[in-house]
Order: sequence, then structure tokens, then C-alpha cells
Amino acid sequence: MWVEAAAASWSGSSTIELDNATIRRVHATAMSALATAVKRRKIAANPGEHVELPSGRTECALVWTEHRIEA
Repeated sequence: MWVEAAAASWSGSSTIELDNATIRRVHATAMSALATAVKRRKIAANPGEHVELPSGRTECALVWTEHRIEA
């Protein structure tokens, strides 16, 4: 899923926007791996510690009321 989106954007053929929650999950996975590498002294510091992530909040759904449909 996100792998295909990333591959498509790297190849330049098309771009697919990733959801903020997806970005946060991928970041969490990478952070876990990097933290393990730091503990095992494979790397000196975790480069992902200072990354600013987008908000994990999603927009609220817009309910279609009769008034909105008529407008």
C-alpha cells in the first residue's frame, strides 16, 4: 500500500498523498528500528528524534443535512 505510493513517487511516474496517520505509523516503525540500533551501538544517535510530524488528527466528516443539500 504505502510502499507502492513511495515507489511511484520515487520513480516520478505519479504522486500519491499519504495520510498523516500513515506517515506517523511509518515514522514510529523507523524510530523503533533506529532506537534499537542506538542501543546496540550500531549508530551514535537516532536521526529521527528531531523530525516534525504532521498532526495525527483527521478532518471531521461533513454530514449532509437537508439544508446543506438544498444550498
